[in-house]
Amino acid sequence: TDMPGTGGDIDSDTHTASDALFLYAPGAVDEVALGDTVRVTGAISEFNGLTQIRANAGAAQKIADAQAPTPIPLELPRDAAERESIESMLVQPTGQYTVSNTYTTFQYGEVALAFGDEPLQQPTERARLGSAEYAAVLDDNAARAVTVDDGQSTNFLSASNSDLIPAYVSLTEPIIVGADAVITEPMVFDYRNNAWKFNPVTPLVGDGTGTDAVEFENTRTEAPAPVGGDVSVASFNVLNYFTTLGTETASCTAYVSPDGSERNNVSGACDQRGAWDAEDFERQQEKIGAAIKALDASVGGLVEIGNSARLGNHPEEPSAALVGALNDAAGDADKWAFVPSSAELPAAASQDVISNAIIYQPAEASRVGDARALGDESATGQAFANAREPLPLLFEPADDGEDFLFVVNQF
Repeated sequence: TDMPGTGGDIDSDTHTASDALFLYAPGAVDEVALGDTVRVTGAISEFNGLTQIRANAGAAQKIADAQAPTPIPLELPRDAAERESIESMLVQPTGQYTVSNTYTTFQYGEVALAFGDEPLQQPTERARLGSAEYAAVLDDNAARAVTVDDGQSTNFLSASNSDLIPAYVSLTEPIIVGADAVITEPMVFDYRNNAWKFNPVTPLVGDGTGTDAVEFENTRTEAPAPVGGDVSVASFNVLNYFTTLGTETASCTAYVSPDGSERNNVSGACDQRGAWDAEDFERQQEKIGAAIKALDASVGGLVEIGNSARLGNHPEEPSAALVGALNDAAGDADKWAFVPSSAELPAAASQDVISNAIIYQPAEASRVGDARALGDESATGQAFANAREPLPLLFEPADDGEDFLFVVNQF
């Protein structure tokens, strides 16, 4: 709710308090439409960092029309106090934004952006933990972060909403981390869910067309640009590829399709994850195999592969099964090989139920020695107490090129 006639080209030096408030009035505003002028009675409070009026029942009443607010042309303020001074006001975002992550896009219909020409950075990618440079990256992230929301509170992952399309999600205008984003319509700038957000003035309903208040640059290509060289490396998340199925353990529970007709992946109550039964496993393996074949990397690092050692089985069981399926599909029993588990990993009880693994094509590269592991930092309080230990191995290219060290991490 903006005060009538506010907004426009404000002076940040003199405009130190917002001219707008969020009006929390469930059931009290049925007769009020966007653009109406209202009189509200209620208590002013802070709700998780957002200043609001909690309207009394029936206390939001339409009154005579007044001058509508004008959007503020806004380059995202870096300073928290300046952001507070325009909280809940109508703005027209200007300047360059970059898609920074899509972690909650498919659940809550929101896209995390960064002001400027690059996404936010993991501080340890730029500097050592605890250093002054590390703190500077944290500060820069906080100053550039903003989320564009859909104006709804819908959880699209709930079974009752599984048929709905989140706003901004589109095959014709895909959302790609690192791509430009231009906000084309005025938004309300506010703070909710522990983040500064741009909210549309009316809730967006996704229809998959990409027609919304944001234009996302499509940077997707059919394949990476050629870079030359003789050996290629890749990483691939196999998304809980477990050869031990949910049906093999009585305690396992399953995710169920929305209509309740079939079980698919393991949801919990046992150590394994991944496929529920043999049919589900074959579907998962076929999709993974097709993608790895298309990548055609000389050496590939696999993450989220089932750790059979934790289940009391042979540690290479999932890697061997996947390589066998790849070779069967290729019609060549020697096309792919897997790297045996490292002897430097901690005891199985100290490892996670998923792990890292390495596969490779012997015709393109060969192993030099055995796989190593950063396996002495897995105790309580250490770096990999709740993570997968990095797995390195030296390789020699088949054409006698220079040896290279390959390390697979799950960040």
